[in-house]
Amino acid sequence: MERKQGPTVTEQLIALGSAAAMVWVMMPAQERFWLSLRTVALAHRVAARLARAEGRAGMGQELSGRDPEPWYGTAVLAGHVRDALGRHLERMKP
Repeated sequence: MERKQGPTVTEQLIALGSAAAMVWVMMPAQERFWLSLRTVALAHRVAARLARAEGRAGMGQELSGRDPEPWYGTAVLAGHVRDALGRHLERMKP
């Protein structure tokens, strides 16, 4: 008795990407713009929160006598991403 296998993860991701692309193309240009704006703003807020949280965690590690470098490194990287997204967001705004 052969067992029929379902779609693989790769096939599912391709199907999801294709469906998202179809929805994106069929969406009016103004809606695409506002959706892009909201997505960049959300990514900016997430990067800002991550930078703040990792910076505080690094300070906690430093005060407890441990090596804070991994947390500070992540905080700096998240800060750079936040700044880049902020600049992009300013260029996008009408």
